Amino acid sequence: MRLVIHHRSFPWVFLPAVCLLSALLWLPSWQNPIVSDTSLYALLGESFWTTGRYAVLGELHGKHLPFHAIASYPLVWAFGYGTGMKLSTLLAGFGVLIASYFLFARTLSREIAVLTVLAVAFHYGFVVMTMLGSADLLFTLLFLLSLHAYVNAEKETRWYLAVGILLGLSCLTRYNGVPLFLVFPLYTFWKRPRHFWSPLFLGSMVLGAAIFSTWFLRAYFAFGALTNDYTTELQGKTAGPLAQIFISLKYYLHPFGNILPVLFLFSLYGLYRERRQSFLIVFMIGVWSLFLIWPVLNIRYTFPGYIILFAFAMMGITHAMRLIPRGSKLILTAIIVGVIALDAFALCAYSYGSCNNILDRRVPGFPKHLGFAVEGFYTWDQARDALNSLAEPGAEVTMLGPVNAVVFARDHVFREDLGMQPEGPSTCPSYRITQEVLPSEETVFQTTDAPVTFVAKTACSE
Repeated sequence: MRLVIHHRSFPWVFLPAVCLLSALLWLPSWQNPIVSDTSLYALLGESFWTTGRYAVLGELHGKHLPFHAIASYPLVWAFGYGTGMKLSTLLAGFGVLIASYFLFARTLSREIAVLTVLAVAFHYGFVVMTMLGSADLLFTLLFLLSLHAYVNAEKETRWYLAVGILLGLSCLTRYNGVPLFLVFPLYTFWKRPRHFWSPLFLGSMVLGAAIFSTWFLRAYFAFGALTNDYTTELQGKTAGPLAQIFISLKYYLHPFGNILPVLFLFSLYGLYRERRQSFLIVFMIGVWSLFLIWPVLNIRYTFPGYIILFAFAMMGITHAMRLIPRGSKLILTAIIVGVIALDAFALCAYSYGSCNNILDRRVPGFPKHLGFAVEGFYTWDQARDALNSLAEPGAEVTMLGPVNAVVFARDHVFREDLGMQPEGPSTCPSYRITQEVLPSEETVFQTTDAPVTFVAKTACSE
């Protein structure tokens, strides 16, 4: 295996194979519609490219950062809102796998790089993010590329300009890149003091800040203030600095909420054994730091740091293997089986609605509704098929909000003869997919799987 891994052609066989695997794991999601933030990104990108305004249905937008929407629009134009946005995150996922491999092959070893990439590709969080069309994988890719550029800059300082550009673009994708404007200078002052005062390094930080500042300048000219909707969200939802730090640590350190228990334990061991790997440790903590005080908790926000944590888990496993007597293969087998079993279970439970519902039916005591998006997509899709079958020609489907109405209509999520209504019924008969039927509605379909989803009908009054 060692000889194969170190063969020159190995990456060019291994990486396409892993990307193909990722595409196969992504494929079951292609028929699911996009909703929520992803729909907004699709419309924002379209507005920017076609009108020059960053707006949703003509209304200027000031919450979601722009780079993911702008970068995704060519795929949206070519394949439609839903498929285009999901292809965008799939391609970003390919980039994450490739960038992870080369980063860890350079800083650690090829063996660790291979194991880390495989662990990432099978992790339920990564698989779900490739499906949802969110900005997180694009941010992760930009973060990893900035680390590549920083490694290059140790010998060729012109690479610092790439660091600044990538850092600026990452901050226009997700706010968790902002602390890196402090981490890069501090780490450079510590480890590369001769570079700290160089015009190229200082200029790179100024360049990155200038790129990021365009978002706030645009907010000032568009809305008359440098603040945006996230400022209000932070103030309204936070439990306070100290309390929020405790809440965040409790959430993100839970083994089932990050890289799963077996790998999490080995990552702690790997961090202890490889504590001299200051570069990876510092930037892992740096990219996590904002979410110590961020009141909205979600594994996808901290996933860029988990990429590095996976690498330390693989180092922990390889160190542990050296301690195991050669004749004692039982322990090694138990470790491998434990990792694979937990990954497979989490992938089934969290990433695929149909697989999740098999667990609902066959595993005693398994929660019927975990509250993950894929469960809702699965039963929603059943309800959508029923509605398309039951609805009279020319009937109306009422939606929750104008964004979904526009996206669903243009993506032909429902039968083409059915009208999309963003608010309540405007004609009859009218149908709605919901998890709560109103007294004025009649239930015409109900899923047997959780979360229970209904097709509700508002009939014409006689």
